[in-house]
Amino acid sequence: MSNLSELLPSGGGQNVVSMTATGAITEGQPVALKSDGTVTTISATGASNAQSLTYADKEVYESSQAYNNKTAYGNGSFVTLYTDNGNSNYWTAVAGTVDSSGNITLGTPLVLHSSGGSYNQGDIIYHPTSQKFVAVWSRQSGSNYGKVITASGTSLSAGSIADIETSDTTGAYSIQLEYDSNIDRVIALLDCNGTMKPKILEVSGTSINKTDATTFSLGFSSQQASYLASCFDTDTNQVILAYRMDASTIRAYALTFTTSDVSVGTATDVSDGSCGYLSLTYDTSQNKALLIYLSFDGSDTSGVVYTVSGTGLTAGSVTQLTTDNMEFSDTLYNPDSNVTVLSGRNDTQSGYLYSMSVSISGTTPVVDNFGAVDGSTTVRETGHAYDTVNQYIIAAFRDDSNSDYGTAITYKPHGTVAGTNVADCIGIASAAIANSAAGNINVFGGIATSSSFVETTYTGTAGSEAVFETAEVE
Repeated sequence: MSNLSELLPSGGGQNVVSMTATGAITEGQPVALKSDGTVTTISATGASNAQSLTYADKEVYESSQAYNNKTAYGNGSFVTLYTDNGNSNYWTAVAGTVDSSGNITLGTPLVLHSSGGSYNQGDIIYHPTSQKFVAVWSRQSGSNYGKVITASGTSLSAGSIADIETSDTTGAYSIQLEYDSNIDRVIALLDCNGTMKPKILEVSGTSINKTDATTFSLGFSSQQASYLASCFDTDTNQVILAYRMDASTIRAYALTFTTSDVSVGTATDVSDGSCGYLSLTYDTSQNKALLIYLSFDGSDTSGVVYTVSGTGLTAGSVTQLTTDNMEFSDTLYNPDSNVTVLSGRNDTQSGYLYSMSVSISGTTPVVDNFGAVDGSTTVRETGHAYDTVNQYIIAAFRDDSNSDYGTAITYKPHGTVAGTNVADCIGIASAAIANSAAGNINVFGGIATSSSFVETTYTGTAGSEAVFETAEVE
């Protein structure tokens, strides 16, 4: 028999309670109370894996050619970063919201930099501590810049422009951003002609404070399509970086950041011929990273699982995921169903927007479902984010079938149906919480703090019909 007061730990204020996590919990994720007083994620069953994908809504956010199209979600809004070909390729951002039915509401685009951009050289990420977004981009005439973006619903504002890397005369060929929760910094990874130039970015109000980390060679010395991919390992607090080093090799590193520098681990190479469109996620349920890419030589889409050990990586065997060619694709980790979701252009299927759900079994990636999101829209340059509240994927892309307009679409990924512990849901995590760490939960309802109350003893089991015994406290 457990007292309810024993299961609700001390430290709450209003509807916010500090609780310990069992398993990693992402910001905005619903949580369930366990019998030991900790909280865990609401599990999702795989029943929906047999269902077809149907998009909920599709809206145009830019009525001209939109390139790059990177998207991030946080604090109830998604923000898409892109270059507007109809406005001198200026770097631009637009905010949107999604309701419980997947309907999209868009705001007015905001020009971030009145200078021409470069193809596929920018990224955006949500910074949960400040509840703001950070965008970093390069421009055709050289140098790389960034801004802090504030989104309120569909409204946007941006801080002053920051010089991220101005010594690069051609602009970074590829840019990746990761949020390092261990040091509360955004990590910017810039490929500048074969030299990795990592930047440690602190969000201070609406400004960026930049620290230059030690540079290192990527193994080539000329501008080439390296297809940088990255993710953050929440268990070892390392950034995992993967890229195409040459025509036959994918190289990966584990990078450990402090607030002042970076330590580079041992390189791990995978050989699979010429490849491209690399994307990387970290599966918190398996404590492993998953790389998905297009094999140009094999004309298929493949995956590799990385296991982190210290500052090194061990790569599993290359696994063919589909014989279809997935191009201009992007991946994210869905914490509600513990799968990686890839979406992008299926060049084998007329260039239509397709989605794939991939889980990890041991050191092998396993395709749970693969199918069309929209079998009438041809796409390029897809970036997507996951609305953790309404459980919709938001994909932003250049719509080949509609004059290359910037377009956003929402759909429910496979595996996002209520799990067995949904009845135990007590609230939502206000920020990411690592396994066994304490963090704030926005609980439903309120918590009585009065010293005079009726003590309630819960005599049922979690998820069953509630049975309480009460006794008045003198």
